[in-house]
Amino acid sequence: MPPSILIAYASRNGSTREVAETVKRIFDTDGEPAAMRPVLEAKDLTGFKGVVLGGSIYRAALQQEAMLFLRRHHETLQQVPLAIFALGPIKNDPDEWARSRRQLDASLAQLPGLRTCAIAIFGGVIVPHRLPHPMNQLPPSDNRDWSAIKAWARTARAALAQA
Repeated sequence: MPPSILIAYASRNGSTREVAETVKRIFDTDGEPAAMRPVLEAKDLTGFKGVVLGGSIYRAALQQEAMLFLRRHHETLQQVPLAIFALGPIKNDPDEWARSRRQLDASLAQLPGLRTCAIAIFGGVIVPHRLPHPMNQLPPSDNRDWSAIKAWARTARAALAQA
């Protein structure tokens, strides 16, 4: 059976890709085969009955590659259900989590009509040696909650199936 869900992700340093891989494992294990591709390689959505998009919040917005994917496929994503996750906060500060969610919502508001059925913000990751100055001066951190990611993947799978 060919995959019915596409998991597309934008990942500069691999952290979002790791989350996308976890989401894919949950979908596959729960009986909903999924294909996974970087957003720049996901050129055709034909045949998919749902899409999961993963990205990160950079400079107060959903990263450019993820936004390019949404713009390129905007017409299709008004018909096909879409689940979105973004990595953002690098600290467990409620204000930082709320700010990341507002930034994601503002990015998505630029593209009205998307059939979003599940949206989540997950903690971000800092790998200093992979970042440009001055970000490379930050201490390393990984604020991803893998239990929350797995729970959201199950929720997103069910939401895509019902949409």
